[in-house]
Amino acid sequence: MAKQFISIQVTKPPRGLAKAAKRGLNIGMIKALRWWHQSIAPKHFEPSAVSKYGYEKRTKRYMQRKAVQKHHQKPLVWTGAMREAVLGQTSNVTVRGKRATLRLEGLPDYANIKSKASKLGGSRRQPNKARELTFVTQPEVDEMMERILREIQNQQQLVRAGKRA
Repeated sequence: MAKQFISIQVTKPPRGLAKAAKRGLNIGMIKALRWWHQSIAPKHFEPSAVSKYGYEKRTKRYMQRKAVQKHHQKPLVWTGAMREAVLGQTSNVTVRGKRATLRLEGLPDYANIKSKASKLGGSRRQPNKARELTFVTQPEVDEMMERILREIQNQQQLVRAGKRA
């Protein structure tokens, strides 16, 4: 039986490929968060969001008051201030290292409330609205990852084509 050899030749990747990957990661994260802000954030204020994103159950009293006083049952909306603050501004995304942050300014104080129990000395509890607003499903995470990976590939293709160093 004759011996078979496999020959592997390693070539140095085009110069700047790692830099292009980092640039692609940064641009991809920015694009992914802007996509979330434009496409996914509005879905958090639709009635289907309650089950889709696992919102905490509101009390019967709260839901009745909301129906009588506000004439709607939209999730995460009482007066509409939070919805307007989230959806009514442009995406302000910053990237530091391997982390991207979407900053939303002008949110009402109650958007950050996790628990009133410590302030009130009782057991009354507010749902974690910040968690509810920012929760993403696995398909949404997959879509954001696809956008990031696509941008990394785009940046690397530019380097390979000699259009960027």
